[in-house]
Amino acid sequence: MSKQKWLGVGTGVLIAGVWAFTACKDTIDVDKPLPITVANGGGAGVGGTDTEGGPGGASGTAGATGGAGGLTPPGVCHPRDVPACFVAGPDGPGSECLAVRDNAGKDRVQFRSTWARTIAPAGNADDLIYSILKSRSQINQPDCHMSMGTGGFILLTDWDRSNPTITEQIVRTGYSTYSNLPTAIDPTTVIRDGLCFAEYDFTTDLQGPLALPPGRGKPLPWHAAPVPAKRVAADFNVADMIGKLKEGEGIAYIDETAGTIHGYSPLGFVSVLDNRSGGLTIPIRETEIKVKFNNGTFNCAGRFRSDVMTPDTSCDSSDQKNPQWGCTNDSACPPPGFGTETGPGTGPVYIEGYFLITELEQVYSNVLQATLCVTYPGQQRSIDEGWAVRGNSGLTCRNSPKWNPALPDDAGLPPGDWCSKTNSKATMTCHDAYHSLTYGAAQAFNIKEATCPLEPPAQQ
Repeated sequence: MSKQKWLGVGTGVLIAGVWAFTACKDTIDVDKPLPITVANGGGAGVGGTDTEGGPGGASGTAGATGGAGGLTPPGVCHPRDVPACFVAGPDGPGSECLAVRDNAGKDRVQFRSTWARTIAPAGNADDLIYSILKSRSQINQPDCHMSMGTGGFILLTDWDRSNPTITEQIVRTGYSTYSNLPTAIDPTTVIRDGLCFAEYDFTTDLQGPLALPPGRGKPLPWHAAPVPAKRVAADFNVADMIGKLKEGEGIAYIDETAGTIHGYSPLGFVSVLDNRSGGLTIPIRETEIKVKFNNGTFNCAGRFRSDVMTPDTSCDSSDQKNPQWGCTNDSACPPPGFGTETGPGTGPVYIEGYFLITELEQVYSNVLQATLCVTYPGQQRSIDEGWAVRGNSGLTCRNSPKWNPALPDDAGLPPGDWCSKTNSKATMTCHDAYHSLTYGAAQAFNIKEATCPLEPPAQQ
């Protein structure tokens, strides 16, 4: 494995006002649409297939209309005659989420995120950030109604279940190196060869080294790599696992009958790439991931909502509450235990964790001219409250006279909404972090065995 050292440059995921989302042109042949007048069915239960609802099982929910366990039928925006969008055609396994791999019966279950919607922190939850993350969660496939896909924010999961002893099985989770920038990559090549886990060193604080008291976060450099999680035989509560795993370790409980995965890791790294050479790397702590697949094939966690998209809007949507992707049944979304929001805009993938303020202060966006300590609660709020002060090259929290991580009771830190000591809501004396909540959807996709470095920056 080779390591790639690189500078974190300004990322569009945090750009305010300089990135305009435009709807893509419709390039799909929809001369064979399926009906869109059939009502939504329930979530696929045990015994269901990817295109037909079976009897509602332990993981299924009775449909509000349309029968128990039924999947919402595809509509006019469902690609019908585009082989590149499916592993087995528009009506085959995984067709509801445009899966390009069939995981059923395989020793390796592999899938990627196709959509993400951040609920918290507040600075990452507005419509602009949503549109950027939506684009970076996709591979550029115009014929599959994803012509705005740039990559750079694609979460990968590779579950090796070849060992019959389940507690010897490993689930790797991390971010992909894929980006369609600076030059486009043929999507058919990516689908054929698979995506690659990124592994690299994030080494440089562009504002200079940040002095941190002991126990106040992880100083640079940071090594970003997929986290291997050991499969466990029984489900768990995150509260019971805190302090029991080392950094870079994880656990995963998998119910193959219900089609669910529940994972946890004390430390991971979010990668948001601007291009194949760099972007931002952000430590995320006490990360819990929940995934509810449509059925036991593990081909789809959710669906491409072609039945509610229209050619008039290029079969796309920039509306957070009416996304291209979501659950099999909008009225029963998200699955139980996946947060408090309901309906479209949520999904069958749920990721929760928190970001330490002192670690956010070490990540600087050249484009925003600010550290993430400034932007995560909302840049204007940080300015108004006196936590964002301009130095030689931009807004930082460390330039504020209030900044002093050594003070007790977090008195020298901005008022985060989360307490790392308890992994719960902030208090007056513990507010050193920002809570993170993200919904998503996923499709089966080939993943390479080895990790990959980022590309060297282009010569100027």
